[in-house]
Amino acid sequence: MLRNYLNERLIILLLIVFFLPSCNSSKKKDLKPISELNLKYAKGFRILNYKDFDLIKIYNPNDASKVNTEFIIHNSGAKIPNRYKNLTKIKRPISKMVCLTLTQLSYISELGDINKICGMNSSRFLFNKKIKRRIQEGKIKLVGRKGNFKPEIIMKENPNVIFVSPFKEGGYASLKDVNMKLIPVFAYNENHPLARAEWLKFFAEFTGKRKFADSVFNKIDKKYNSLKNLTKNIKNRPTIFSGECKSGVWYAVGGKSYLSHYFHDAGADYIFKDNKESGALRIDFESMYAKAAKAKYWRILNSNKGRFSYNILESKDERYKDFDAFKNKNIIYCNMREKAFYETSPVKPHIILADYIKSIHPELLPQYNNHYYSILK
Repeated sequence: MLRNYLNERLIILLLIVFFLPSCNSSKKKDLKPISELNLKYAKGFRILNYKDFDLIKIYNPNDASKVNTEFIIHNSGAKIPNRYKNLTKIKRPISKMVCLTLTQLSYISELGDINKICGMNSSRFLFNKKIKRRIQEGKIKLVGRKGNFKPEIIMKENPNVIFVSPFKEGGYASLKDVNMKLIPVFAYNENHPLARAEWLKFFAEFTGKRKFADSVFNKIDKKYNSLKNLTKNIKNRPTIFSGECKSGVWYAVGGKSYLSHYFHDAGADYIFKDNKESGALRIDFESMYAKAAKAKYWRILNSNKGRFSYNILESKDERYKDFDAFKNKNIIYCNMREKAFYETSPVKPHIILADYIKSIHPELLPQYNNHYYSILK
């Protein structure tokens, strides 16, 4: 009896020793992603692909080494490891979305999924006729803007996700208590035009068009770099500056910003190219004049009512007329009331670059017609 008992115990022990490593190995294997989404430029997010769910990590724009938000997008019946139990989980298919900025709208529109938009912040500066029609038909609700969002409308629509810009007025502050799934979008914080465009892949995770997004982005990337090569060896690189003075402060951007990349790739030298910042610069008028007075080009983006002109610019501040770019009529201008800038430009960096090249080095694109920006007449 004792021998049989000991033999049985020995067999059980051997089975435990044999199978335990296999089980542990299986569990570890389950925690490892099958693949990771390939990103060429974007730094603000990562997408880890598992068998029947994806883990999306969004990074703090002020410190790319720190995760700001993590969430799961999963298939029905997905087995999600216990380690992710506290993360927000979004079930596929995703059919209803709310966009709280026009730039977010640009990505979904480029993917051909405006039918999934059930709410947006405002129709101001909106050009897309299909979206306007859906607003008129009541298929897209206007949920307010800039801190005046209407949570009751959003809750009634019951969207799967709400895309927000956390550091803009009216982002998390007015919606954090709505008990909805808020997805922060930091595309605007990327410091390269192609990095901003690559957020197309981020939005594709919500629309189920990963391969399509890859294809679209690869075309954008190819076109952009083809244009960039036109100015690669150019020797004449005129200087350029940007922005306007408002309430005594000139708002420019740093030398590591996406705008600085545009200027460099268009064959120009940004006056702050040696600056190490990627964000906004606050400069007084006198300091800006000392830096930019002799610059050949001046880039301006605004939303002027009616036709913008040099006379209107001078009426804002007569000191503007002392800049060489003003004197020689070398202002590169875009009016957001006339162009669908915010709702399309994030996914059109190649077109913006072509506009800059045509304005600065017109001989390189003799047959091109400017789209967003052109020399102000």
